[in-house]
Amino acid sequence: LMGVTPPEGEIGWVEAEFGDAEQQKRTAMFYKYGTSMHWSLTQFTPASMSVQPVNGNERNFAIAVLLFAMIVFSSFVASLTGAMTTLRNMTAKHTSQLWLLRKYMRQRKISRDLAVRITRFVNVVITRTESSVQHNDVKLFSMLSTPLQDELRTELNKPKLLVHPLFVSMDYNYDAMMRKVCCLTVSHNSLSQGDVLFTSNEEGHHMFFVVTGALSYSHMDRQLVTAHVEKSQWLCEAVLWTPWIHQGRARAKRECELLSVNSIQFQDVLLEYPGHVGFVKQYAMLFLAELAVHCQKNHGLITDLDYPVSLSQSIERFLHIDVLRSGTRDLSQAAVRLSPSNLEEFLDADEAGAKGSAMLTPRGSKHSIV
Repeated sequence: LMGVTPPEGEIGWVEAEFGDAEQQKRTAMFYKYGTSMHWSLTQFTPASMSVQPVNGNERNFAIAVLLFAMIVFSSFVASLTGAMTTLRNMTAKHTSQLWLLRKYMRQRKISRDLAVRITRFVNVVITRTESSVQHNDVKLFSMLSTPLQDELRTELNKPKLLVHPLFVSMDYNYDAMMRKVCCLTVSHNSLSQGDVLFTSNEEGHHMFFVVTGALSYSHMDRQLVTAHVEKSQWLCEAVLWTPWIHQGRARAKRECELLSVNSIQFQDVLLEYPGHVGFVKQYAMLFLAELAVHCQKNHGLITDLDYPVSLSQSIERFLHIDVLRSGTRDLSQAAVRLSPSNLEEFLDADEAGAKGSAMLTPRGSKHSIV
């Protein structure tokens, strides 16, 4: 537009570059627009070309474009330089730490197998932390009020617990207690491939949920039970309801993330809500009774793999009843929705659970929810 509308008595850059009207018609339109684009790009970069302003208006326009381009291009270069510097610093930090790690293991004569496992796990963690923002990286979280921090922890942890039917029922009926469980009893663990989570004859204090990855479990007698615990499955629920000794070894089949529920802290939270303890105790009794039945079906074999017990029909029916009663705290009041046979089954849960607890509780026990 500037080139084809010069001031009166002057010529524009189009005529100076391409000649008069007859010559301009013989010049390809693509070449004309290409020349204009070329000139525009030279204003944003340190480059030059043959097109020059040939009148006052074009000279003023060129100066304005040059000033604007200088500001925009400088800002772009500064942003790009800052981003590259930040990335370089992050990479340099990890690179120097990896170098120190390798040097430490070499000087201490760490075995090759262990050194490879450590290095692989560190690389996995570095990749994970670089791909997503970590909680500790956000310094502003420390400024949040305690209720907001509790709500944040609840939203982070609750979806991982809701794969278990008990916590689904607890969230539906006892949301305040569920929030406390999410905030006070839960911790996160990372395992490298081959890491041992627990071994047989250890006292158990945590229930474990597999968030990512997988665990392999071997019973003390490996020929009897060898199984894999995959994502969204759990093991060792019995530690929440009765003192427990691990009956086998669990180790990471591959790199995995676990969420663990501390049994002591879990029981402390339950005791803060005496109005809800009745429901939890009924569930614990029924769980232990089902665990005892499961043990008998397996010829007296006790394992840490209580995942099938938690999904048994009796427990599912019990939890379904608890949801249906919508706030009723007395199990006998909800039992009117059951057939007589089911009613008798659930009201006998105390006695059966006590027997199951006595059968499954190791000697030297110190605590139990039942």
